[in-house]
Amino acid sequence: KTAAARERGQTVDLDEALQRHEVLSIISHTSPHWQPLGIVLLETGLRIGEAAALQVRHVNLNRRTLVVEASKDTAAARFTDNGAYGRDKATKAWRSNRTIRLSWLAVAILRPLVEGRRPEEYVFVGPKGGRLEPDRYREREWRPAAKVAGFEGYTPHDIRHHVASVLLSNGVTPRTVAKHMGHSLQVLMSTYAKYFEQDDDRLVDALDRAASS
Repeated sequence: KTAAARERGQTVDLDEALQRHEVLSIISHTSPHWQPLGIVLLETGLRIGEAAALQVRHVNLNRRTLVVEASKDTAAARFTDNGAYGRDKATKAWRSNRTIRLSWLAVAILRPLVEGRRPEEYVFVGPKGGRLEPDRYREREWRPAAKVAGFEGYTPHDIRHHVASVLLSNGVTPRTVAKHMGHSLQVLMSTYAKYFEQDDDRLVDALDRAASS
């Protein structure tokens, strides 16, 4: 299974979206240190830059919530004098600044990553304590793992398409899905237009059932 080339803003074909077991297969081929990150991306639909900027203070295990208010800006910092790779910036749009709910599995994975640590510490750090670098993770961890697992061409961002499709197919309203993903409703409807085309068939089925009752 190989990802088709897709331009920014192009409609997602959900038939080509990764399934949960496929995402898990890719994650299983990443380094053990980074596997919790993959699971959290799968359970939350976070952008990789948002995960990189996630601090302990953003996670509330008791309320099962996670606050997204920043994203790691790697591109903007490549030209700084001190050679720093990436810096935190506000999320890409005001809608991206959000509070999302966590599954029981996300809570279980995050617990050992946040408990006993200072609020300002980053949740995801490298084996030697350095920041999570999104580009480096994509190139050194995700891309080789995806190739070995048989899903060459898929990126961590494709996990978001899986999460959105799961939420929509389970009856979560588009407005709520858009809020969870950090999208505007317009962007969600445009990105997953092929999914919403199926609503026409569901509408006819509903009308037929009503007419037969």
